Amino acid sequence: MRSPALLLAALLLALLSACTAAAPKPPVADIPPTPELAAEALFPQLNAAALEGRLPDGDWEALQGFLPILQEGASFAYTLDMAAEEPESESLTLAEYCAGLPTETGQLLKLTLQELDGDGGAELILCIAGPGSGDYLVLKREEDAFYGVQMVHRGMNAIQTNGVFVGSSGAASNHYCRLYFENGIAALEILGYADSWEYAIAGQTVTEEEFSAWTQELMVGDAAWYTPEGEQAP
Repeated sequence: MRSPALLLAALLLALLSACTAAAPKPPVADIPPTPELAAEALFPQLNAAALEGRLPDGDWEALQGFLPILQEGASFAYTLDMAAEEPESESLTLAEYCAGLPTETGQLLKLTLQELDGDGGAELILCIAGPGSGDYLVLKREEDAFYGVQMVHRGMNAIQTNGVFVGSSGAASNHYCRLYFENGIAALEILGYADSWEYAIAGQTVTEEEFSAWTQELMVGDAAWYTPEGEQAP
């Protein structure tokens, strides 16, 4: 039997690769942050007035903190590949990020604001149309600095109100994770996993019953998603 430490390392590498495999490459040409490249132009269905009236007060306040990216062409440090030995970031605007997506994608499907890393501030998660169910762009703000990373849909399922989410690197492989940023670079923490008939919590092997009880406590409720028009989204 593989040791939990070796299995965890393999699972982490597989999940990181899955999460970032579809990340867009920045376009060759620089795109200046002009008003035409604001979120209303990139995502014309985004209705800030409707969101203000429908988002909970705390979420609306958090969303306002990301308006420099959404409306003013501010740049963010975009993590290129979390699976790399020494991950690097690239400075991008939202327009540059969207320009790097395949041409058939780019429509904003829904958004949510959730605290993912436990630092007290909510991250903005944009679900952008793509192959299958779309991908996520996760944006974080620290004072006047912004950071971001793309997560493929299967790498960030069932986002909870406590910031935990489920990543999958195969039909019988699920990982319960947190996403955080360290020195401006996105990183993934695996809290526990179920891989075929092997179960582990914090790197320690447990029984299926122990794992089931742990996940029931961990999964506290799904995050609330909103369409760009301010309606509740599934």
